[in-house]
Amino acid sequence: MVGGGSIFGPKPRDYSGTLPAGLRKLARKSALSYKAKEGQIRIVEDFTFTGPKTKEMVTVLKALELHAAKTLMLLPRADANVVKSGRNIPKFDILEADKASTYDIVNNQILLIQKSAVEVLQNTFKN
Repeated sequence: MVGGGSIFGPKPRDYSGTLPAGLRKLARKSALSYKAKEGQIRIVEDFTFTGPKTKEMVTVLKALELHAAKTLMLLPRADANVVKSGRNIPKFDILEADKASTYDIVNNQILLIQKSAVEVLQNTFKN
């Protein structure tokens, strides 16, 4: 090569690693138990809206006195009206119960869980 080359020059290296599934499940379980110990979990009856109305979701949050806290709502399954009603509210996230990661659980002050989503969470920790 003109100008010389470098023998055994630098090559990109991937430093990422994955955690075992059992360890990830244990982390989620301990994050949920920590939230329960601190009293940061609220369980509500299942509800849905007739249409996507942010105003209705805001009234629900104000009735529960959660409009100022960073809140994560866990649903048993995707409900388009509830998701669309809450996605425009600051400091408020909505996820399916089995899709919530450890980071999602720890990164929010309050967990608002629908009653049937508790069963979904219990089923994810079986086995």
